[in-house]
Amino acid sequence: MVKTRAGLKTSDNDLIHYVVLENITTGDLRDLGTTHEFKTKKKGKYSTLQFHLIIDKKLITDKKNRRLSFFSLSHHDGSFSFEIQRTFSHKNIKFKEDGTYHISYTCENPKIEIQHTILSTYFKEKYLPLIEKLKNKRKERNQESKEKQPKATVKNSKPKKKSTVKSEPEKKSISPSLNKPKIKNAYPSSFRRCSNCSHFNQRKDTCIVFYMKVKPDNVCSRFYAPYYKVYYGGGFSPR
Repeated sequence: MVKTRAGLKTSDNDLIHYVVLENITTGDLRDLGTTHEFKTKKKGKYSTLQFHLIIDKKLITDKKNRRLSFFSLSHHDGSFSFEIQRTFSHKNIKFKEDGTYHISYTCENPKIEIQHTILSTYFKEKYLPLIEKLKNKRKERNQESKEKQPKATVKNSKPKKKSTVKSEPEKKSISPSLNKPKIKNAYPSSFRRCSNCSHFNQRKDTCIVFYMKVKPDNVCSRFYAPYYKVYYGGGFSPR
Protein backbone atom coordinates (compact mmCIF):
# COMPACT_ATOMS: atom_id res chain seq x y z
CA MET A 1 0.00 0.00 0.00
CA VAL A 2 1.33 3.43 -1.01
CA LYS A 3 2.10 5.75 1.90
CA THR A 4 1.98 9.52 1.39
CA ARG A 5 3.12 12.57 3.32
CA ALA A 6 2.77 16.19 2.25
CA GLY A 7 3.10 19.60 3.83
CA LEU A 8 5.07 22.82 4.12
CA LYS A 9 8.48 23.48 5.65
CA THR A 10 11.15 26.19 5.55
CA SER A 11 14.76 26.18 4.41
CA ASP A 12 16.86 29.31 4.92
CA ASN A 13 14.68 32.05 3.38
CA ASP A 14 12.44 29.75 1.33
CA LEU A 15 9.08 28.11 1.84
CA ILE A 16 9.06 24.54 0.49
CA HIS A 17 6.15 22.30 -0.35
CA TYR A 18 7.11 18.64 -0.06
CA VAL A 19 5.44 15.36 -1.08
CA VAL A 20 6.75 11.90 -0.16
CA LEU A 21 5.29 8.70 -1.65
CA GLU A 22 6.62 5.32 -0.37
CA ASN A 23 6.06 1.59 -0.97
CA ILE A 24 5.33 2.05 -4.69
CA THR A 25 5.59 -1.13 -6.78
CA THR A 26 5.57 -1.71 -10.54
CA GLY A 27 1.96 -2.89 -10.14
CA ASP A 28 1.00 0.67 -9.18
CA LEU A 29 2.35 2.01 -12.50
CA ARG A 30 0.60 2.17 -15.85
CA ASP A 31 2.73 1.30 -18.88
CA LEU A 32 2.55 3.96 -21.62
CA GLY A 33 5.27 2.55 -23.87
CA THR A 34 8.41 4.57 -23.18
CA THR A 35 6.99 6.06 -19.97
CA HIS A 36 5.18 5.02 -16.81
CA GLU A 37 2.18 6.80 -15.32
CA PHE A 38 1.41 6.95 -11.62
CA LYS A 39 -1.77 8.41 -10.12
CA THR A 40 -2.99 8.55 -6.56
CA LYS A 41 -5.47 10.42 -4.43
CA LYS A 42 -5.15 10.28 -0.67
CA LYS A 43 -7.65 11.82 1.70
CA GLY A 44 -6.57 12.33 5.29
CA LYS A 45 -8.07 13.88 8.39
CA TYR A 46 -6.84 17.40 7.64
CA SER A 47 -5.91 17.38 3.95
CA THR A 48 -6.39 15.78 0.54
CA LEU A 49 -3.57 15.11 -1.94
CA GLN A 50 -3.91 14.41 -5.67
CA PHE A 51 -0.70 13.32 -7.39
CA HIS A 52 -0.08 12.58 -11.06
CA LEU A 53 3.32 11.55 -12.47
CA ILE A 54 4.60 10.57 -15.92
CA ILE A 55 8.19 9.32 -15.77
CA ASP A 56 10.68 7.78 -18.22
CA LYS A 57 10.53 4.01 -17.99
CA LYS A 58 14.36 3.74 -17.90
CA LEU A 59 14.46 5.56 -14.56
CA ILE A 60 12.38 2.76 -13.07
CA THR A 61 13.92 -0.28 -14.80
CA ASP A 62 17.63 0.52 -14.19
CA LYS A 63 16.97 0.55 -10.40
CA LYS A 64 19.34 3.44 -9.72
CA ASN A 65 18.65 6.18 -7.25
CA ARG A 66 18.08 9.54 -8.96
CA ARG A 67 18.04 13.13 -7.80
CA LEU A 68 16.81 15.75 -10.30
CA SER A 69 16.67 19.20 -8.72
CA PHE A 70 13.19 19.11 -7.09
CA PHE A 71 12.56 15.38 -7.69
CA SER A 72 14.27 12.28 -6.23
CA LEU A 73 13.71 8.57 -6.85
CA SER A 74 14.91 5.92 -4.39
CA HIS A 75 14.84 2.14 -4.99
CA HIS A 76 14.25 -0.37 -2.18
CA ASP A 77 13.74 -4.13 -1.99
CA GLY A 78 10.75 -4.75 -4.25
CA SER A 79 9.56 -1.11 -4.14
CA PHE A 80 10.64 2.46 -4.69
CA SER A 81 9.69 5.93 -3.45
CA PHE A 82 9.24 9.44 -4.89
CA GLU A 83 10.03 12.70 -3.11
CA ILE A 84 9.27 16.21 -4.35
CA GLN A 85 10.59 19.38 -2.70
CA ARG A 86 9.61 22.53 -4.53
CA THR A 87 10.15 26.13 -3.50
CA PHE A 88 6.75 27.73 -3.20
CA SER A 89 5.58 31.28 -2.52
CA HIS A 90 3.01 31.79 0.24
CA LYS A 91 1.29 34.27 -2.11
CA ASN A 92 0.31 31.34 -4.37
CA ILE A 93 -1.58 29.56 -1.60
CA LYS A 94 -5.26 30.20 -2.36
CA PHE A 95 -8.08 30.31 0.17
CA LYS A 96 -11.28 28.71 -1.13
CA GLU A 97 -14.91 29.43 -0.26
CA ASP A 98 -15.30 25.94 1.24
CA GLY A 99 -12.91 26.92 4.06
CA THR A 100 -9.77 25.23 2.71
CA TYR A 101 -6.35 26.37 1.52
CA HIS A 102 -5.32 25.14 -1.90
CA ILE A 103 -1.77 24.46 -3.21
CA SER A 104 -1.54 23.59 -6.89
CA TYR A 105 1.37 23.44 -9.37
CA THR A 106 2.93 21.45 -12.22
CA CYS A 107 6.55 20.48 -12.95
CA GLU A 108 8.46 19.20 -15.98
CA ASN A 109 11.16 16.51 -16.34
CA PRO A 110 9.52 14.45 -15.01
CA LYS A 111 6.01 15.73 -15.58
CA ILE A 112 4.19 16.12 -12.25
CA GLU A 113 0.81 17.59 -11.32
CA ILE A 114 0.02 18.21 -7.65
CA GLN A 115 -3.11 19.48 -5.91
CA HIS A 116 -3.00 19.71 -2.13
CA THR A 117 -6.06 20.86 -0.15
CA ILE A 118 -5.68 21.67 3.57
CA LEU A 119 -8.40 22.47 6.11
CA SER A 120 -8.38 26.08 7.25
CA THR A 121 -8.17 25.32 11.00
CA TYR A 122 -5.21 22.96 10.50
CA PHE A 123 -3.44 25.34 8.12
CA LYS A 124 -3.74 28.31 10.49
CA GLU A 125 -2.56 26.24 13.44
CA LYS A 126 0.43 24.49 11.82
CA TYR A 127 1.55 26.42 8.74
CA LEU A 128 0.49 30.06 9.18
CA PRO A 129 2.89 30.67 12.14
CA LEU A 130 5.64 29.11 10.02
CA ILE A 131 4.93 31.52 7.15
CA GLU A 132 4.80 34.57 9.45
CA LYS A 133 8.10 33.56 11.06
CA LEU A 134 9.69 33.25 7.62
CA LYS A 135 8.38 36.68 6.55
CA ASN A 136 9.80 38.31 9.69
CA LYS A 137 13.12 36.54 9.14
CA ARG A 138 13.31 37.91 5.60
CA LYS A 139 12.58 41.44 6.80
CA GLU A 140 15.38 41.19 9.39
CA ARG A 141 17.87 39.93 6.81
CA ASN A 142 16.92 42.64 4.35
CA GLN A 143 17.35 45.28 7.06
CA GLU A 144 20.77 43.86 8.03
CA SER A 145 21.95 43.83 4.43
CA LYS A 146 20.88 47.46 4.00
CA GLU A 147 22.79 48.49 7.12
CA LYS A 148 25.94 46.66 5.97
CA GLN A 149 25.95 48.26 2.56
CA PRO A 150 28.60 51.02 2.42
CA LYS A 151 27.37 54.49 1.76
CA ALA A 152 27.97 55.65 -1.76
CA THR A 153 30.89 58.07 -1.98
CA VAL A 154 31.23 60.64 -4.68
CA LYS A 155 34.52 60.18 -6.52
CA ASN A 156 36.60 63.25 -7.14
CA SER A 157 36.14 64.16 -10.73
CA LYS A 158 39.17 65.05 -12.82
CA PRO A 159 39.71 68.77 -13.31
CA LYS A 160 38.19 69.93 -16.53
CA LYS A 161 40.55 71.26 -19.17
CA LYS A 162 40.24 74.93 -19.87
CA SER A 163 38.43 75.57 -23.07
CA THR A 164 40.44 77.24 -25.80
CA VAL A 165 37.30 78.79 -27.26
CA LYS A 166 37.00 82.39 -26.20
CA SER A 167 33.74 83.16 -24.55
CA GLU A 168 31.71 86.09 -25.72
CA PRO A 169 32.11 89.21 -23.58
CA GLU A 170 29.24 89.84 -21.25
CA LYS A 171 26.87 92.49 -22.45
CA LYS A 172 26.71 95.42 -20.15
CA SER A 173 23.26 96.12 -18.92
CA ILE A 174 21.75 99.51 -19.62
CA SER A 175 22.06 101.85 -16.71
CA PRO A 176 18.82 102.40 -14.82
CA SER A 177 19.45 106.13 -15.10
CA LEU A 178 19.00 105.85 -18.89
CA ASN A 179 15.88 103.75 -18.64
CA LYS A 180 14.38 106.09 -16.09
CA PRO A 181 16.00 109.51 -16.60
CA LYS A 182 16.03 112.02 -13.79
CA ILE A 183 13.76 114.78 -15.01
CA LYS A 184 13.40 118.02 -13.05
CA ASN A 185 11.99 121.49 -13.50
CA ALA A 186 14.31 123.96 -15.19
CA TYR A 187 15.31 127.28 -13.58
CA PRO A 188 12.97 130.12 -14.70
CA SER A 189 15.77 132.03 -16.47
CA SER A 190 17.63 128.91 -17.79
CA PHE A 191 17.91 128.18 -21.50
CA ARG A 192 18.30 124.45 -20.73
CA ARG A 193 14.70 123.25 -20.85
CA CYS A 194 12.69 120.77 -22.91
CA SER A 195 11.07 123.52 -25.01
CA ASN A 196 14.56 124.41 -26.37
CA CYS A 197 15.78 120.78 -26.72
CA SER A 198 16.09 119.16 -30.16
CA HIS A 199 14.68 115.91 -28.70
CA PHE A 200 11.39 117.54 -27.71
CA ASN A 201 8.28 116.90 -29.84
CA GLN A 202 6.17 120.03 -29.34
CA ARG A 203 3.04 118.52 -30.92
CA LYS A 204 2.85 115.56 -28.53
CA ASP A 205 4.86 116.95 -25.58
CA THR A 206 7.09 113.87 -25.66
CA CYS A 207 10.81 113.14 -25.58
CA ILE A 208 11.97 111.20 -28.68
CA VAL A 209 14.94 109.75 -26.75
CA PHE A 210 13.05 108.29 -23.76
CA TYR A 211 9.60 107.98 -25.38
CA MET A 212 7.79 109.57 -22.50
CA LYS A 213 5.61 112.56 -21.77
CA VAL A 214 7.43 115.68 -20.56
CA LYS A 215 6.60 119.35 -19.95
CA PRO A 216 8.18 122.24 -21.84
CA ASP A 217 9.77 123.58 -18.64
CA ASN A 218 11.38 120.22 -17.74
CA VAL A 219 15.06 119.40 -18.24
CA CYS A 220 17.38 116.37 -18.02
CA SER A 221 21.04 115.47 -18.57
CA ARG A 222 20.38 114.58 -22.21
CA PHE A 223 19.51 118.18 -23.15
CA TYR A 224 20.65 118.91 -26.72
CA ALA A 225 20.30 122.27 -28.49
CA PRO A 226 23.04 122.92 -31.12
CA TYR A 227 23.59 126.36 -32.57
CA TYR A 228 22.13 126.56 -36.08
CA LYS A 229 23.84 128.84 -38.63
CA VAL A 230 21.40 130.06 -41.30
CA TYR A 231 22.69 130.70 -44.81
CA TYR A 232 21.33 132.82 -47.61
CA GLY A 233 18.57 130.90 -49.37
CA GLY A 234 17.25 129.13 -46.22
CA GLY A 235 20.00 126.58 -45.65
CA PHE A 236 21.19 125.85 -42.09
CA SER A 237 23.94 123.95 -40.31
CA PRO A 238 24.16 121.54 -38.64
CA ARG A 239 21.36 119.64 -40.35
